[in-house]
Amino acid sequence: MVWKQIIQYVETKKYKDLILITDDNKEDWWWKKRGKTYGPHKSLIEELKKETTVEKFWMYNSLGFLENAKIYLKANIKDNTIETVKEVITSSKRGKLNKLELPEYYIPILSVLFEAEDGKLTVQECIEKVEPIVKDKLQEDDYEELPSTGELRWHNNVKWARNDLRKLGLISSDSPRGVWEITENGVDYLEKNK
Repeated sequence: MVWKQIIQYVETKKYKDLILITDDNKEDWWWKKRGKTYGPHKSLIEELKKETTVEKFWMYNSLGFLENAKIYLKANIKDNTIETVKEVITSSKRGKLNKLELPEYYIPILSVLFEAEDGKLTVQECIEKVEPIVKDKLQEDDYEELPSTGELRWHNNVKWARNDLRKLGLISSDSPRGVWEITENGVDYLEKNK
């Protein structure tokens, strides 16, 4: 599905060049031989040339892209960023990250919004008020800084949990940017599940 969306997008924009960064390691994405990865799978290249105006196409995993950007583009990528990406890749290979799951944030977010004046808080206020509630549940990987933003993983996950709550209609979709507001459905949910 992602690949079809990429094809549709690049054809709409009439792009000539495409770089895809993916950490999906399945055989149908990569051209591999004797355990070594050489680039995108030949069938992807053929389909891209047949369906789009793209002339140059390359794929990287996150680590490969950062390392090459640092070397060839002289991009200002810190060594500790590359090390963090390596650690994340290693931890995902050894298994699931040791972190608090998104649903664990639902009740804390709704609780602090319910207790707030008018049921509204800014993003930062919400994160600050959620922290004492979840602090004892947070895991080792929750305190990692994300390589892309430097933000703590658990702060980012609070935002993803808020997105889930918005989709469920428990937090308003109409609030001003940067403001979270509990809905009547959110209040009902909180009363039933607290």
